[in-house]
Amino acid sequence: MYFNGISMRKSYIGDGVYVELDDVEYGLVLTTEDGVSVTNRIVLEPEVWHRLEEYVKMLQHVREAERHEDRMEQSPTRKGLI
Repeated sequence: MYFNGISMRKSYIGDGVYVELDDVEYGLVLTTEDGVSVTNRIVLEPEVWHRLEEYVKMLQHVREAERHEDRMEQSPTRKGLI
């Protein structure tokens, strides 16, 4: 099953980590695998998944603010050149 070209079944997302949709709870299941078997399994219930999304959004805002501050520090006006 695909949604917008993304497999809804287990998909590799990098560093030995796979993600899939839990059909029962509609949460996310993250697993790590060593090429032979699952070595770790984490089920993110919808509430936890939502909190993770909020955390990622917060990080994006922090990084954007840092980039903005870096640009301001690099501006000729800030350096006293204008």
